[in-house]
Amino acid sequence: MTTTEAAPSVPSLSFKRLAPGHLFLGRIKQVLDFELKVALPNRLFGTVPCNLVSEHLASRFESFASGGVGVGGSESMISDSQEAPSLKNYYKPGEWVLCTVKEMVEREESSPPNNKAPQKYIQLSMLPGDVGKNLNREELANGLVLPGTVVSKEDRGYTVDCGLAGITAFCNFSKCDDPDAMLIGKTVLFTVLLDSSKGPILQLSAKKNRFAEVFLKSETVLSMRSLLPGNIVDAQVKFLQTDRVIVQLPGGLFGYLPMLLLNSELTPRINSKLRVRVVWVDQKESVACVSCRETVIQFKDEVDECSIVDCTYDDFKCKLVDEKIGV
Repeated sequence: MTTTEAAPSVPSLSFKRLAPGHLFLGRIKQVLDFELKVALPNRLFGTVPCNLVSEHLASRFESFASGGVGVGGSESMISDSQEAPSLKNYYKPGEWVLCTVKEMVEREESSPPNNKAPQKYIQLSMLPGDVGKNLNREELANGLVLPGTVVSKEDRGYTVDCGLAGITAFCNFSKCDDPDAMLIGKTVLFTVLLDSSKGPILQLSAKKNRFAEVFLKSETVLSMRSLLPGNIVDAQVKFLQTDRVIVQLPGGLFGYLPMLLLNSELTPRINSKLRVRVVWVDQKESVACVSCRETVIQFKDEVDECSIVDCTYDDFKCKLVDEKIGV
């Protein structure tokens, strides 16, 4: 499918063009004691080491390694019994996360096969200060999805560190589906509540249904900095190509929708509007990849096929699953 007008140059996501600073909406596919394996768009996978999940957990893991206090799944996370720390106390397969490429790391191999260059893997960071480092207060619009680390439990809710200098954030108990699941030190996803960005304290919500309902209005997207992955926006179809749809995003920015991430019930037409969720952003090149799959739009996080990857069975080992989740 093509149009007679020349389409703008919109680079596609690939492993070769990845660079530090690229932002992703990902989904945890495997939880180990000291790292998270995350499924990314375009069949990419990355690793989040324990020191890049949150600063709070990083200090606890470091303390344990140096003989200090341990980390458990309790509210205080301080264990007199020197309990071994583990990310399994905080995360499970299927959870959605925002992350950024920290660096491309060479795999440690004693002798690369056939004298080829060492392979690289994607090291990711979930630290709110890394993911949202380019955001400023004027861009904290109603419905904006952003990561935050639960810092402390107060009388009415939780204080949250969003990694934004000079901004205090708070999530009321009534804005959490399960307050007991808000573990101190865990980095989770929140949405900004209406008009709270103008007050002294940024009010947040962790309600799952809100992630599927709220979207960024065009006038609130001031630049590519506002277009963090995980956010829903209205996109206009501009060009139809063989394997993707070129769309115009709020602010005049261009992005693309791979046919694999297109809802099977939708038939895109030139100038038609689609409600999409951003899954990848290259802020340097001002390009984004979006998805309109129902599982992505609804932010469904049920544990599914992604939990069986790398599991060994009687006569085979599962290496790849088409999860049909859009990432």
